[in-house]
Amino acid sequence: MKWFLYLFSIAFLSAGSILILYTAEYRRWLQNLVTDTPPKVLAALPAGIGLLLIIAAFGSRHPSVIIILGILALLKGALIFFNPSGVYDQIKDWIFDTASDQTLRLFGIIVIVLGTAMVSWIK
Repeated sequence: MKWFLYLFSIAFLSAGSILILYTAEYRRWLQNLVTDTPPKVLAALPAGIGLLLIIAAFGSRHPSVIIILGILALLKGALIFFNPSGVYDQIKDWIFDTASDQTLRLFGIIVIVLGTAMVSWIK
């Protein structure tokens, strides 16, 4: 499952770079994706990625960190699927309406750092 760790790391590096360089366009693209896709279908993506991260974690030098990321992704999928007290809608509204471009760029930096760390941890 090393291939998945490489693929996921490269996707993280790409997404973080795009988020930093093209913040407004990425926000619009993501908003269109989220509004056009039903939440129940959208929840399958982080849940599936979380499950694959947990399985692939043992191909890493630091499997505990990868497992934690996988569990967080599973929890994100559950949050989107069940949407308790409208939390998912509040987070979605904050990201698309309230969060500044600098905040999204900070998220991009964090994603790049995580992607770089994941690549360096692969056995």
